[in-house]
Amino acid sequence: MRIGIVGVGGIGGHFGARLAERYAPEHEIVFVQRGEHLDAVREHGLRYATRDHESLVRPALATDDPAGVGRLGLAILCVKSRSLEPALESLRPCLDQNSLVLTALNGVDIARRCRMILPGQTVLPGCIYLSAHIESPGVVRQVGGAGKFFFGPEEGDVEKHRWIETLLAGAGIKAVLDADIRARLWEKYLFVGALATLTAATGLSIGQSVRDPQTRQQFTGLMREIMALASARGARLAEAKIAENLALAERIPPETRTSLQLDVETGKPAELDVFTEYVLDSSGELGLEAPIHREMFRSIKRKIGR
Repeated sequence: MRIGIVGVGGIGGHFGARLAERYAPEHEIVFVQRGEHLDAVREHGLRYATRDHESLVRPALATDDPAGVGRLGLAILCVKSRSLEPALESLRPCLDQNSLVLTALNGVDIARRCRMILPGQTVLPGCIYLSAHIESPGVVRQVGGAGKFFFGPEEGDVEKHRWIETLLAGAGIKAVLDADIRARLWEKYLFVGALATLTAATGLSIGQSVRDPQTRQQFTGLMREIMALASARGARLAEAKIAENLALAERIPPETRTSLQLDVETGKPAELDVFTEYVLDSSGELGLEAPIHREMFRSIKRKIGR
């Protein structure tokens, strides 16, 4: 089978390196990437480093133009949200009715956006608990996270996708086929979305945010606004998740900063569309109030000059 990894950054590097190390040449692993990172992978391969392991893999093909790749049996999307629609458009020639699209992006609305571009295509949304980044062109380093990847269909037969779990697990990826992936996506989003918005707006680290009484209260308020939105979207989250997430944030190294926060602070394009803006826009559509998100969004816009 030909498997395409679309976006070989931190998350895509994880999938690509594991799959290529285990399955090449049994399966044809293709990397879709751009820029200096692509050039380095073409010349030297992809080096993927964790705390206790380092691998160097060479894909069957590394390209910035999927049109010439041929049919993909499985496409794993790991691009940033802002690049999702262009990436999907570029994949059209590679997909047929039997191809599967697996997503590993931030956000709870990714599968719907995929189906808008690729109507009729089987799209399996997923979320991964992993922190990794491009350390230098051709090098991806994992710095945290358990690496668990939850995925599954939003409706229909779950078991027919069990082979994907087996495929990924065989490569050392901690894949879990989830019968209620919608709830799983919202559970992650509750934590990541609220913390990303809070830290990007205040400029505080995660440790400072959960230990300062005022920002701790704001974090709780942001989570409650997301819970209300999740409920309106048909995903019920347990009240206990608030306390669990506060405790989880306290266990993270206190100096840690979120990726959204770092992007805002360094002037890079930030994924506001899947975090703060998404909550505000969706809440507005459903007649819900999200005053803390609105206040935080004003602060973030001042920082980025919008």
